[in-house]
Parts: sequence; C-alpha cells; structure tokens
Amino acid sequence: MEIKDLKDKIIKLTDEKSDVFNNISNYIFNNPENPHREYKSKELLVNILGHNKFKINSHIEGIETGFIGEFSIDASGPTLGVIVEYWGSEKQGHLDGNNLQSAMGIGSVIILKELMEEFSIPGKLKIFGVPGKGGKLQFFNRGLFDGIDGLFYIKPGNISTYSDITYNSKNYEVFFTGKNSLNGIIQLFNGINSIKETLEPFTYINGIIKEGGENPEVQVLSTKALFNIKALGEEDLKNGYEKLYRCIEGSSLMVKNNFNLKEISNEIKSVIIDNKLSEIFKFNLIYNHEQIIERNIYQKIGIDEIGNISREIPVFSSYLKLKDKVLLHSEEFKKYSEGIEGELFINKGIKILSMSLLDKFLN
Repeated sequence: MEIKDLKDKIIKLTDEKSDVFNNISNYIFNNPENPHREYKSKELLVNILGHNKFKINSHIEGIETGFIGEFSIDASGPTLGVIVEYWGSEKQGHLDGNNLQSAMGIGSVIILKELMEEFSIPGKLKIFGVPGKGGKLQFFNRGLFDGIDGLFYIKPGNISTYSDITYNSKNYEVFFTGKNSLNGIIQLFNGINSIKETLEPFTYINGIIKEGGENPEVQVLSTKALFNIKALGEEDLKNGYEKLYRCIEGSSLMVKNNFNLKEISNEIKSVIIDNKLSEIFKFNLIYNHEQIIERNIYQKIGIDEIGNISREIPVFSSYLKLKDKVLLHSEEFKKYSEGIEGELFINKGIKILSMSLLDKFLN
C-alpha cells in the first residue's frame, strides 16, 4: 500500500475514534491531579492502552504514577517513543492543556498500532506516561528511554512549529548566618539587580527570599534565599553562576556574616532537536495544511528536562497550536483546552503525530 493510502487510513481511523479520544481529554480535564499524584489519569490511560493490546509496565519503582506501554508485531524495525503528561493542579486545573497532550499522544499510538497490525509494519512503538515536575528526568536517569531511535514530545501551544528552544538552568540555595544576615540578603538582591545589565543576552538570575525572619521585634540570625539561573548557552550559565557567587561573597563581606551556597537541582540542559525528526514533523504539518510559525528566541522560552534526554537519544520536541495569541499557562489557555478548540486540537494532533511516526517507521 502506498504511503498516501496509509495516511488516508490514519485520517479515517482518527475521525472514527474521535469520541474515544475526546472522552480521555474530558475526563482528565475534569479530574485535575497534582504532579506525582495523577492516580486516576494513570489508571484511565493504562486501561485504554491495555484494551488496545499494548504491553503495560505500570509498576515502576519510585515513580508511582508513571507507566510504559509497548506494542510490536515485528521488532526488527526502529523503536519509537511518545511522551505523554497528564498532571495539572487540583486548585487551578489544566492551565497547560495536558489533558489534550495526553489524549493526543494516546490516540496517536493507538491509531498507529492499528496500521502496524493490519499492514505488518516492523518496529517497536512505546508510550511513556510521565508524572509532572521532574518525571522525565526520573525516567531518563533510570535508563527507561534507552534504545529509543526517536522520541516525540508534542505540547499544546499558541503556534505550530517544528522545533523548540529551551534554557539551560540550575537552582541554588543561599544561607546567611549572623546578626546582620537580613542586611546580607538585602545587599545580595541589590547587588544582583545592579549586575543584570552585565549578563549575556538571554541570561537571567532570579530569586526569592525564603526565610527572612518572622517577628520585626526579634533580631534575625539566619536568612535563606532561592535562586534560579537560566541561559541559552552553557558557558553563559556558568558565567551567571560566577557572578551570583561574587555577589554573595561581596554581600557577606559587607555585613561581616558567613554564607553557604549549595546546588538544589540537577542542571537542566537546553534541548537539541533531531533534524530528521524535525523535517518529518514539518512535512506532516504541511501535509495537514497547518500554518507554521518559525520558533525563535523572542518567543516565550521555557525550561524542560527534555533537553537532558536530547543529549543522549534523538528527540523531537515542539508545539502544536491550540489557539493563537493566547498566553500559555493561563486561565484563558485552560478555557480553550475544553470544548470545540480542544477537540480540533486532539484530532489534528493525532493525525500529524501518527503520520510522523509512520514516516519514521518506514524511512
């Protein structure tokens, strides 16, 4: 069968099963769960995958709400993976549209599995159900992505594009101790504000005072602040750290207090997009008549663990448009994550992602 015929089959199957995939999204949207507490969502997704003949590993030690689904009829071809996330906030709901992201990912592997079965397409198809806030890094550090020849991670956004840009990032904790510790932390923030103009472009040092005393009548003997440094370049990240350290050291000398600086997170790397996967996804955006906007550094840039994964295996990370000119992680974005806009997103997302997986399997 010609590849056009296979893609016509993807379109037909996606339209036929649209109610199933919309119901997944609606359930997750109406049952938002905090990161690493996504028990209901995990149960739903695991049951649907199991019903569709996926082999399921739902008992990953130390990652209670994570799972891996796998399907193959002939493992001689490439091994491809899709990441889905389904975390939200019990108080705020799904501001990032993860109900759509997970429905799209689940739908794409189910549709592709139908083709693999019917047309004996060789290869192994995996889907990774990843808890929020650190889950991708947990999977990566456990070696759960090992052996993947192409890993797809598509997120709802306000543009459709075929690439991504993320920051390098690291978090630190600073302690001042002594009778002038509050003055020390204040001097530190003043110092950082004064040196921001000397940082490389797109390099930022941001912080908050975590502990600064509780009673104005009592002398503060210890203070604590948290800092994040983010930069597009790895050398810029290192330079940002050096400047943060000098500001801390200088503030300590000014008030004659002791300080302690420690890392409180692993370094998050900027993403490196696999060019072949990018071209495949771009082709299928065009094939499905989706308007493309080039990714650039003047758009909103985030921090994502997918960058660390991309240093070891071929990764494709990108955005698919839910609604243009709508701020991500907002109440307005959440509003569009249900209803007709959300359903249209799921439908086109399944088609584009399924076709991209198919092209990679066959080429």
